[in-house]
Amino acid sequence: MEINTRIDRAKKLRLQVVTGVIDVPELIQKLSELYHSPDYAPGMNVLWDMSQADFSRVTSEQIQSLMMMVKNAWGKEEGVKAALVATGDLDFGLTRMYELSLGAATSRDIVVFKNIADAEKWLAE
Repeated sequence: MEINTRIDRAKKLRLQVVTGVIDVPELIQKLSELYHSPDYAPGMNVLWDMSQADFSRVTSEQIQSLMMMVKNAWGKEEGVKAALVATGDLDFGLTRMYELSLGAATSRDIVVFKNIADAEKWLAE
């Protein structure tokens, strides 16, 4: 699994591109490192492009552990949004599970999309 991060301070947007087979413990570790990085700006929206990621090894229990980590680490600023893009049916279903879990546990706006254009449009609103 590879995660590439690009930060656009002018747009207040962090783009996370995930490719390869998703390893949730590794993803949690990398997110923890990001949240403690000097480059991390908690008031930014985030676009997770997972259209090239493989979700075949992700379990519902791992989704819950990821959600708990993000719930505790993601900044508390109001109005911050997260858009996730997953194109396959399994991928979309697992990211929807994450969306619903995190949305129920926080006041964050998080939505899953099947394409980048719709995600970018929603983030810009």
